[in-house]
Amino acid sequence: MEKFSWKRLDHYVKEHILNPLKLYGGYNVDELDSSRLAAIYEYRTDSAEFILSPGAYASRKPLLVNYRLGYSTPIFSPTGGMKIAAPGLATYMMMHMNYGKLNGKRILNRKVLC
Repeated sequence: MEKFSWKRLDHYVKEHILNPLKLYGGYNVDELDSSRLAAIYEYRTDSAEFILSPGAYASRKPLLVNYRLGYSTPIFSPTGGMKIAAPGLATYMMMHMNYGKLNGKRILNRKVLC
């Protein structure tokens, strides 16, 4: 996606998918309002308790210093790192299931999807 658009993945998704769908979310936690994010916990087997996950919303700023389009994308965890509410994720997925269209409006060009 980055090589095609010459934009960072997180910016491309926000501009071409989330904004047109009027959804709040994104891949870069540094550009999100932390008061809108749910607490994420992890289970510690050694103590049999849940603790706040320290890496769930880790800043990406240090990793962006040497960012290279098309090569550094994994820092955003594009296969599952989007921070978005469940209803928004459902809308996002319905658009993908409809080959880039939602409610009769084209969000993504079919060529981008192939």
